[in-house]
Amino acid sequence: MMPRISFAVALVLLLVASGCATGKPAPATTPMAKVTDGLTFQFGMGGQGCGIPQTATSCTADHKFDPGEPAVMVKVKPFAIDIHEVTVEQYRYCQEYGVCSLPAGDNGPSGVPDYYTNKTYNNRPAVLVTWYQAEQFCEFMGKRLPTEFEWERVAGGPAQSTADKRLYSFVDKLGPDAAIPSPCQKNVNIQGCNSGLTDTRDVMSSTDDVVSVGSSQVWDVSGNVSEWTASDDDPANPSITCDYSKPGNYDCEACVKCISNYGADSAKCKGIVADPNAEADCPSCVCGDGSTATSKPNCYTPCDTPVCPLYPASTVLDKSYTGKNFAARRIIRGASYNDGLAGTNVVCASRSDARSFAIKPGDAPLLFVGFRCAKSL
Repeated sequence: MMPRISFAVALVLLLVASGCATGKPAPATTPMAKVTDGLTFQFGMGGQGCGIPQTATSCTADHKFDPGEPAVMVKVKPFAIDIHEVTVEQYRYCQEYGVCSLPAGDNGPSGVPDYYTNKTYNNRPAVLVTWYQAEQFCEFMGKRLPTEFEWERVAGGPAQSTADKRLYSFVDKLGPDAAIPSPCQKNVNIQGCNSGLTDTRDVMSSTDDVVSVGSSQVWDVSGNVSEWTASDDDPANPSITCDYSKPGNYDCEACVKCISNYGADSAKCKGIVADPNAEADCPSCVCGDGSTATSKPNCYTPCDTPVCPLYPASTVLDKSYTGKNFAARRIIRGASYNDGLAGTNVVCASRSDARSFAIKPGDAPLLFVGFRCAKSL
């Protein structure tokens, strides 16, 4: 009977063998931070999404409902996550080994013409990869992409309430009163904190953009590059923490979309309620049992606009990794060097709860999106 070997030993053997296959030494594997406690935590900041810190006005234009989600307790299973983003050297090795496909091009941020072939950029994050390519690399390493819930557990900490959630990796204060210094004199790779520079940095070089996870430190959760996750985003049902389990009028999201497109006072947004003959303004919609157009105790209303029904306060949603996808798009989390020119969007994009955006797995890859890997324990 063959003796059993651990996964770690098997991975080392794989890399040694792959080094022989390519004729080049394999790059170092990325250490992982284990998350084995605080697995039930608050996801999102709720109504605080209307403007954090409260004095900030730069969120209201295009980030008023980003992340537009009610805060809710979620639980995940123990997992581990890479302490830094996957590097150019690591991805290039997977490509040379014949497993990973070439990125969309060799060009890089700020017009770098040889981002993937010049060893100067070996320790920069891999960019210009689709979701499929990111997933392929993680599988090559015996890992997977993290879910957005795992990602936020790392970035925001094991918070049990809005008050103890880590809002920014580079600001010491917790909760909704955390404020970014103005000007943002922090060593984090976001334009608004980086003299307007638009380029990646070596991983683990932004000394203020680091969070503690157990005995490990995890780098670049606020900046450098945004990151793919394993999680779906369904454009037909964008509020992933809303309670649609009970009967009631749930057209509030149509209100949000209308207001976002045309403005709160637009005639086009009148009458968007369940009754097509109603003449009420959009924000008067009802959210679930026990709510009315004037009294909405069960309705999530950031910025005074009803969005969707709330879960009961005692709810804990199971958001453990399932390995399955059902929607057409994937969530991308975290800010990047591309965000926050002159500080205009730093307060929004770099928040630990901000659901940056979502695109299809095979859509044209972006210069400011990379990834890191995770695995279940």
